[in-house]
Amino acid sequence: MKILKKYLIVKWLKSFIASFLVLFTLITVANLLTGLLRNNVTVSEVLANYFIQIFNYLSLIVPVSSLTASIFSINKIKSQNELTAIFSVGMSRSVFLNNIFTASLFIGILSFLALAFVGPKVASYKSKLIKNPGTKFLNLKKQGLITSTIGSGYFWYKSDDYFVSFKKYDHIKKQISFINLYKLKKNGLLDKVIKSDNVEYIANKWVSKSVSYIESLSDEKITYQKTQKKFTFPIREKTTDLLRLSADISTLNIIKLSRYITNLEKAGLNTNTYKIILYSSINIIFICVLLALIASIDIFKPNRRSSSTGKSIGFIFVFTIIYWLMRSYLVEMGKTSKISAELAIFSMPVFLTLFLTMIIIKNRKLT
Repeated sequence: MKILKKYLIVKWLKSFIASFLVLFTLITVANLLTGLLRNNVTVSEVLANYFIQIFNYLSLIVPVSSLTASIFSINKIKSQNELTAIFSVGMSRSVFLNNIFTASLFIGILSFLALAFVGPKVASYKSKLIKNPGTKFLNLKKQGLITSTIGSGYFWYKSDDYFVSFKKYDHIKKQISFINLYKLKKNGLLDKVIKSDNVEYIANKWVSKSVSYIESLSDEKITYQKTQKKFTFPIREKTTDLLRLSADISTLNIIKLSRYITNLEKAGLNTNTYKIILYSSINIIFICVLLALIASIDIFKPNRRSSSTGKSIGFIFVFTIIYWLMRSYLVEMGKTSKISAELAIFSMPVFLTLFLTMIIIKNRKLT
């Protein structure tokens, strides 16, 4: 029985690899041709951008390849009358499905590791591989808190009793450029605004050589002052906090990204966009397994001849289009906060799980 299980898993993996290579080649050709037609980038930059973006394609290619692997591997076994023989020697359908589950879970975990750890690590080298990557390729623009500033170019965050905006944070010099602090009263009204062109972290304090501030904004007597004296800028965040807030999330692995989201939530910021990135890397495990199992339901009819190759390819093509469109639609809904990030990412796996459960219940006598 062990030999038979190994045979089925190898058969599935071979079909998966063949499907993956076909889809990967199509996306590669389309991506490279699009890049090479541009005039403002070199061939080496196009190749570097493609190499960085490879891991983003996994969430599109791997689930469809899992579906395709189950369809073609089972059809091939059926066409050779092997499926009936497999069940006649004592292997149950539940054991057969367990083999598909094992193979697809292995692929899902590998994809998760690639998306959650390898991809961000490769993305961290984009500035070394491409000069000014954000200006040449839109997909390589820095992602993170700055994308939530509605084009102002400033980073924003909220603490317990103040808001802060700043233009740039230099983690090497430990300096913040063009910082504005909006101090709030206990009743939530704006009380004071403090501005400085540059503050520096010295002896666990943020120090500025000159500041200007407006006081008593919630009262009738508004006062404006400017000082050239050494001034301790009243923000509580440390250098490590600012480094996390201003991080490029495309370079953060799943652990660091989770911490980043936690920091933003503590600051009262919307984290839907970042949660979608986090959940997508986890979701690929579930979606790979579910599509592989759903595509295996033909085992409940082992005596029926396999569908023609043309019909199988047609079904895969239609399903792929529908799957990609539905996935893109839900993700965009989540990014715009029309639905929660959890619903945007996990609604499809939940639906597929319910569908698979119904099929198994319907054929429980055969399992």
